Amino acid sequence: CPAHTEVEKNRPLVGKSGQLHDEATRRAGFTRYDQNLINVIECKVPDEFDDDLEAYLRWLKKNHPEAKSPIECCAPRLQYQLQDTKSLLIYGATALKAVAGVEGIKKHSGHPIKVEIGDRKVWAVPAIHPAAALREPWESIDLFAHVERAHRIAFTGTPNWNPGKVLLNATTEQAINWWSARGNLIGIDVETDSLNFNKCNLRVLGATEFIDGGANDETCVYVERSVNGHLLKPPHELQQFHNFLRELLPTKQITAHNRKAECSVLEQLDICIPLANWHCTLELDHNVYPEQKHDLRTAATRQFDVPKWKDDAKFFHTATDQSLWEYNVIDDVLSARLFQVLYKKAEALGVLHTYNIDRVLSEYCRQMTKIGIYVDRVAQKRLGEKLFKEFHETLSKLRSVVGDSDFNPFSVPQVSKFLYKTRGYTPVVYTKSGAASTSKVALLQLMENGIDEQTSLVIDLLFDTREVGKLLGTYVGYH
Repeated sequence: CPAHTEVEKNRPLVGKSGQLHDEATRRAGFTRYDQNLINVIECKVPDEFDDDLEAYLRWLKKNHPEAKSPIECCAPRLQYQLQDTKSLLIYGATALKAVAGVEGIKKHSGHPIKVEIGDRKVWAVPAIHPAAALREPWESIDLFAHVERAHRIAFTGTPNWNPGKVLLNATTEQAINWWSARGNLIGIDVETDSLNFNKCNLRVLGATEFIDGGANDETCVYVERSVNGHLLKPPHELQQFHNFLRELLPTKQITAHNRKAECSVLEQLDICIPLANWHCTLELDHNVYPEQKHDLRTAATRQFDVPKWKDDAKFFHTATDQSLWEYNVIDDVLSARLFQVLYKKAEALGVLHTYNIDRVLSEYCRQMTKIGIYVDRVAQKRLGEKLFKEFHETLSKLRSVVGDSDFNPFSVPQVSKFLYKTRGYTPVVYTKSGAASTSKVALLQLMENGIDEQTSLVIDLLFDTREVGKLLGTYVGYH
């Protein structure tokens, strides 16, 4: 139900609880714009109960047993608001009882349950209320994990791991047909007989096409050698398949956990894919979670409830052909699904442009050594021209919206004057000197508090112009 601050602003989850909610959803990779926030009870608790809903409900039951509880009164409205819901994040014991009809938020917190909405059943993840997490700070760790899980279910439609349709140990004809029917974006993973990518033989090439993150994803596992190194396909079939891939793969966009590994192995077979066509999930993970560890195990378990992971150091000494193929399936599917999830989160966090620039930069920063970096100047110039054009197009649009042909997005006085004087908004963040801040944090907070459409567009264009301008001057040096 709405507390005093929520009644004042006519919005759910504001104040300190709202800030913790926003932080949890930001870490999960989405924003308030991706959610439909609903109070189970619309009316405010009487002031004498100091926003304590449970105390008010106990008092109401004791003193007015004939009266309908606020939960019962609001039930029809709640059902109507939830009628198009695909998945739920349920905060607190009261909401859990009202929506799911069960009690015990501590018991059910973080465990997906099925909830009836009209004639449908949808997945829901109960979680401790942010207000409770503020009273018991250690609870915020679980809160973040449970919000992350709710986001996964919202994205995949199920809390269960389902690799989808798998073609295991495909024949050469089956593999060629499978690849021929695929779309533009494919996730791949290779298994080899050595960690030295320049001297290894390919055992397995697995690939997945992401469809919906569930049972419709399609995976093909093409096996060349057994775990003992014996060829399992006739040499002429391997040659046929490699020739086919040499023609096909350079036309595809490829996702992989470690671009260097997959790229190096395929190059041993003269299958050369342009660097610009590769997407590295761990690089994207770094953009989304810059302060956290980045390996496949960590990145995957942040996003999916995956099966028990193999320990490479021990696994390859005891693996059978079947277990190697099955683990390759997990890696293939994760490569495809991780990219989709992380890409969506990068969009929500506003770091997608940086990731895309990093990918292009890798085209000409190909060799990094102790004495320097080899730079492809042609590619650098091409990138500079692209950014230069993008910068001036964005700047022109920004000046047009502001209505000032000389407006400088990097000028703090000019930005402050437009936002706080011309548009009349109250600053929410100040610098140490006491001046109104125009930093990204300050502008995001201003947007969160509610602004008109024109000012929102100006702030979006400010972010774009500043980012491209910084990349242009700092990393490319194109003027």
